[in-house]
Amino acid sequence: MTEEVESPEPSSEVKRPADGPLAEFAALRSEILTRDVNTIRLLTFELTITSAVFAFALANDRQRTLLLAVPTLAYVISGRYLAQMRAVQQAAEYIAKSLDCSVPGGLKWEEWLDGDKMTRQSRMLGWMIPLLLAFPGVGVVALLMCFDQAFRSGGLLTRGLWLADVVFVSISVSLLWVTKTTGERKKTSD
Repeated sequence: MTEEVESPEPSSEVKRPADGPLAEFAALRSEILTRDVNTIRLLTFELTITSAVFAFALANDRQRTLLLAVPTLAYVISGRYLAQMRAVQQAAEYIAKSLDCSVPGGLKWEEWLDGDKMTRQSRMLGWMIPLLLAFPGVGVVALLMCFDQAFRSGGLLTRGLWLADVVFVSISVSLLWVTKTTGERKKTSD
């Protein structure tokens, strides 16, 4: 008795060495796009919630201290926004440093991005200034608008909240600045 051994059919798909890195690149690009959408949603949420609090607080002068919620909300949302941005930067760095050299001929993704470099001035006008206005800027406006109630007619708790909000606004400015300068340093060092 002889046993017949079936040989496996030859695969119609030939695996190339670049298939793995290309699949990883596609997954990372998808993640980057998802995180970009998340940043837009967070910014939209920030503007919506801030507008609602301002409208409610300004409708009645006695409710002006509700504006003390704005710097805290702006700080929390800006932290999430910057976390999304940092994750995008890390994915882009990984693509440039690890995946680009794994694909014959390279991915050319960084070359494409470098061809669209913004000047320092346009980055400030197009990115940094709007974020400063959207996050710590609205906090500063809220603090100024409720300063009188906090320190002339407010209690110790209101004053404490006002001072805590000053800290939150300062941290938001610092985080935005660090994120901006870190990104610039990495671009100039590469």
